[in-house]
Amino acid sequence: MSNPLTIDLARLAEGPLERTARLAPESVSWTGSALRFAEAPTVSFTAQANLAGAVQVHGTVEVPIRLSCRRCLAESVRRFEIPLDFLLEPELEPGSEDEGVFPLPRGVDRVDIGPIVREELLLTVPEYPLCGNDCRGLCPRCGINLNTAECDCAVSEVDPRWEALRKLRV
Repeated sequence: MSNPLTIDLARLAEGPLERTARLAPESVSWTGSALRFAEAPTVSFTAQANLAGAVQVHGTVEVPIRLSCRRCLAESVRRFEIPLDFLLEPELEPGSEDEGVFPLPRGVDRVDIGPIVREELLLTVPEYPLCGNDCRGLCPRCGINLNTAECDCAVSEVDPRWEALRKLRV
């Protein structure tokens, strides 16, 4: 099977389908996402059909991602374990999904859950990561990383926009 995230619906009639796969970081699933993987993501899931024809999927995505701190620009690797728990519903019209419920196209014998896995991953990874809550960032004058060194920049320069408030305080 070329795509490990494809579920053969006919196979589900025989019982639950269990699968674990490492996904290629250069996969089309990640194109345009700006994710930088430290190693290939691993997806493990169990898919099971119910009597109504819906497909329940439970599993996890484990992935270490390279992130750059928004304050100091230091790169770090954070490991994410993202739970997968969703339902593919055959009677659902596209666009009317609820959280965790996606349409199962009619008349198909296979369904690719790759776009759902991509969505869950993109929603979990922080948009503005920090290396730590106590990150001091970069000096705005000299650019030195204040987490690793002290700079000699003078901080006595006063922003003139605050001068009117300063006069009220006196």
